[in-house]
Amino acid sequence: MIQCYRFENEEYEIFVEKEVFIKDKKEANFYKTSITKLDSGLKSQLREYNSILSTRKFIVLSFFLFLLLLSNTYLVYLYKKPSLFEQNISNYSFFIIYLFFNIFVHELGHIKSMNLFGRSHNRVGFKMNYYVFPCVYVQLNEIYMLSKREKLFVHSAGIFINLFITLVVEILNILFFHSLVLSFSYTFFLFALLWNMVPILNSDGYKILITLLNKDELENSKKNHWLIKIIQVIGVLAAIRSILLWF
Repeated sequence: MIQCYRFENEEYEIFVEKEVFIKDKKEANFYKTSITKLDSGLKSQLREYNSILSTRKFIVLSFFLFLLLLSNTYLVYLYKKPSLFEQNISNYSFFIIYLFFNIFVHELGHIKSMNLFGRSHNRVGFKMNYYVFPCVYVQLNEIYMLSKREKLFVHSAGIFINLFITLVVEILNILFFHSLVLSFSYTFFLFALLWNMVPILNSDGYKILITLLNKDELENSKKNHWLIKIIQVIGVLAAIRSILLWF
């Protein structure tokens, strides 16, 4: 990983990792520029940024995330899951509770991972991606002031905590409860989570991908990198396909 540097005073905070990110504290705005555009006096005030997330810890967490993904996938295919659960209101209620609980802890994972690095989220909201796909989101403007591996951890934190909780609950279900509705809820949410890992539609997978490639989605979409433009086109096509299927 590239060494990071930072500087902070009452008006600005600067974070450097290949590119320079500037936070205007008074206006609460963020800017991106090149290291060559910083004056020599400001460069001399930059200090090394030492993250609490070391490279070793990041590798271990990434490996654990991979194991959780494999374990959940294995459970889905090892045990036969019901395609539908019994038609009664209590089962539907349980399914909705299961779904909303996992959405809650997912977004909480993003928030608490930001807090771990001394940052805070801006807001939690609901939106329709491409005016078609419903989505709960956490706005994380201050993520620009984190290192690359910290950004990757934050973007994957929701997936991490979901995979861990759903795996533990389903193992307990297999061993003790034998609940069909719980197995159905588990399978449904796991596939939804896997879809969230696909790098389109402003998903966590999309954010992880552009972070890995050191790309940013710009307000002026015409200036975006060609890969981001392709993903955006795919998103539009997916939205159009979904609308056509409704009819």
